[in-house]
Formats: sequence, structure tokens, C-alpha cells
Amino acid sequence: MSSPPLSHSRRITALYALFLLPGTLAATWITRTPDIRDRLNASTDEMGLVLFGLAIGAMVGVLSAGAWVRRFGTRGVLGVNIALMAAGMAVVSLGVSSGQAILATGGLALFGAGMGLAEVAINIEGAAVERLSGRALMQTLHGCFSLGTVLGALVGIAFTAWRVPTEYHLMGLTLATLPGFWWAIRGLPRETGKSAPASEETPTTSENAPKAVNASVWRNPRVLMLGTIVLAVALSDGAANDWLPLLLVDVHGVTPALGSLGFMLFALTMTLGRFSGNALMRWLPRHTLFRLCIILALTGVALITLTEHSGVAIAAVVLWGIGTSVGFPLSMSAAGEGDNGDAQVAATAIMGYIAFLAGPPLLGFIGEHAGLDRALMVVFVVLVLGLAVSGAVRRQDGTNAPSHKG
Repeated sequence: MSSPPLSHSRRITALYALFLLPGTLAATWITRTPDIRDRLNASTDEMGLVLFGLAIGAMVGVLSAGAWVRRFGTRGVLGVNIALMAAGMAVVSLGVSSGQAILATGGLALFGAGMGLAEVAINIEGAAVERLSGRALMQTLHGCFSLGTVLGALVGIAFTAWRVPTEYHLMGLTLATLPGFWWAIRGLPRETGKSAPASEETPTTSENAPKAVNASVWRNPRVLMLGTIVLAVALSDGAANDWLPLLLVDVHGVTPALGSLGFMLFALTMTLGRFSGNALMRWLPRHTLFRLCIILALTGVALITLTEHSGVAIAAVVLWGIGTSVGFPLSMSAAGEGDNGDAQVAATAIMGYIAFLAGPPLLGFIGEHAGLDRALMVVFVVLVLGLAVSGAVRRQDGTNAPSHKG
């Protein structure tokens, strides 16, 4: 007598791992940016162009992911994601060891493409599991990604302090995570997200298949406002990911190890904020929670921009991380409400990725000519725009009551 190939708990555990492990690899790159910049002999705006490779790859991945998921399912796409991320880290390592910025840029493009594919695939898988379990999981799943960045940052701090060459660090951690990726993917069903042939279509496969974004979605004012919010929090998150270690080292004069520690604190506060999100929504309406967090993010960005004291800058990082933490998951939940929820989520996510595409070169160009601290004023202004349209995350069921779902 054969047992079912996959259990529900095994599937959820696999999802936790598939959010956590990419976060670990992403932080691996981020914590070593000061050394990578020096090894590539790149200026601030040149480093922005290197990071642009990551943004281009991520945009290609997220825009093409829907079609790939419809054809191969989330499990198949995540297999491609892992291959691209591993190949990307190998090419980045080669670029760092040889001092070739073009190789590092190409490697980041491969890594970003893998991350973009994963962004869509794991959220489709997560939404399917939410429907099956009948309980909220998105905040926890995204919290696992942030937890992964904390773990990756801790490794990065240690390797930076021990002066481990960056290329050995990048490839070593990539190889160490591959068995975990392999185990997690085997815990997912093959069918999720696939579009079944017309003669064989079943509710299970069709309801999980990602839908294309049609023109009517872009004419929805609420979707455009939610997209503005996601763009704001994505730019805030991305600015910390791309520039925070360099900002602390170059502007505030800390050591590279302390720069990595600053990013780790940002990642830790993001993690705590996301894991606390569901509990906080039992006491606060969704839009109120979002507004409070955006105000904290604005305070953190303002402080780190204006202060010259490294201790105040570290405290500002904590406020920045908490304030940025819940914006993306809350906006995705709001976008998913209504009859056209899947297409609204896709449109909102695409607008968010504009920040990842434009942010690195824009902030790098401003940072080269005015300083990275002044470049963060762009983040401040966009966060103000997000706050101005924050009413878009208000619940659409006609109530302002807090959510009591677990």
C-alpha cells in the first residue's frame, strides 16, 4: 500500500525553505559589496551600473515567469531558478577574482533572473497553500525570506571579519545551500500553476495558473495606487540591499564588518516586522498598520541621511527596517481582493519591480555626484508618495476592523 507522495505539512515546510534559502544567498552578495566594489575598482555610479545587471535580470525573470509557470508548473520553474542563481554566483565570483566588472554584471543578471522567476513561482505556490489550509501564510513566508537575509548577513559579517576572499564566500555558501534547495523542491507537487489542456482542465490546475495582466487592470485607480505603494517600499528595501553597507562604510566611516552588521540589523528588523504582521493586524486595521510603518521608515531614512554620528545611523537603520517590513505583503494582500485579484497582484508586482530596475543606477549616479546620503532623499520622497496613497490598502469588505485571521 503506497502512501501519498506529498503531505501538506511537507509542502509548507518546503515553502519555508524556498523563501529562506534565496534570502540567504541575496544577503551573501549584499554584505560583501564594499569589498566587491574595491576589487572591481568601481566608482559609485559604476557600481550602480553593476547592480543594474541584477535589476535587469530580475525584471526579465518576473515578466517571463507567468508563461513558464503555466507551462511547467511552479516546481519546474523553481528548478530553473536554482540553476540560474548558482550559475550567477559562479560568474560573479569569477568577475570578482579577475577584477572584471562586466563579468560581475553578467553574473548578477543571471542571479537576478533566477530571483525574478522565484518571486512569481513561490508566491503562486504560497497562495495555493493558503487556499488549501484556510489560514494566512504570506506574512510568515516573506518573514522566512527576511530571516534568510539575517542568516546570510551573519555569515557575511563573520567572513568579512576573518578576511575570507569574497569569491570563496560566494561560491562556498552557494554550494552549501544546493542540497537544501533540492530537498525543498521535491516537497512540492508538479501540477501547481500549470494550465491544463482544454479537454483535461481541472479546478485544481486552472485556479492556480497565473493570469495575464489585461489593459483594464491598468485603468483601475486602486491598482495604480497600490503599485505606487509597492514601488515605494521596493525602492526603500532595494536601496538598503544595494547601498546600505557602502553607505555606512563610505559616509559614516565604519569598518566593512560593521557595515555588514548594519545591513544585518536592517534584515533582522525586517524579519521581526514581517513575523509580527499577522499578530499586529489583530489589533490594528491594515491601512493604519501600514501608515505607522511608513512613518517609521521615513524617520529612519531622514536620520541616516542627516546625521553624521555612526551610532545614530545604526539606530536609524532599525527604524528603516521596521518601517519597510510589512508594506509589500500588505499591498499584495490588498491587490488580491476582488474578482480580478490574480491580474491585480501581477500588475502591482510589475510596478514594484520598476524600483528594482531604476533604483540602482539612479541612486548610484546621484551618490557619485552628491553622496550616497543625499541619494537617499529620493527614497524619502517616494515613501512620502506611498504614504499619500496609503488608503489604497484599506480592506475592501466595507469595514475598517482589524483582521482576526490566524
